[in-house]
Amino acid sequence: MKVMLSYCPLCHRKYQTEDIYLIGKRENVELFYLSCANCGKANLSYSVNLYDSVTSISLTTDLSYQDATRLEKLDPINLVTELNSENASFKGNNSLYKEVLDNFGKLT
Repeated sequence: MKVMLSYCPLCHRKYQTEDIYLIGKRENVELFYLSCANCGKANLSYSVNLYDSVTSISLTTDLSYQDATRLEKLDPINLVTELNSENASFKGNNSLYKEVLDNFGKLT
């Protein structure tokens, strides 16, 4: 699959081949780490290939390449599971918990 982000969104320098790293691939999704040699900023770019069409979403990040590869290997976060976990930082604050769950229900 091809990376759709070809220019750094911050300084507009064209990415070179050595600036682009494939850090993960699952079925029809690829995750790329792009590092700009000009401004030093990095971007993560997901490319999804569905029905003979490619779409991409990118975000600027302060993650290093090593951090991004570690992050990619983690299991996805399930919001409901995390909110119910013993480690939830706002455990016991029912108003915040209720607000988050109410909003989560509206998104589904």
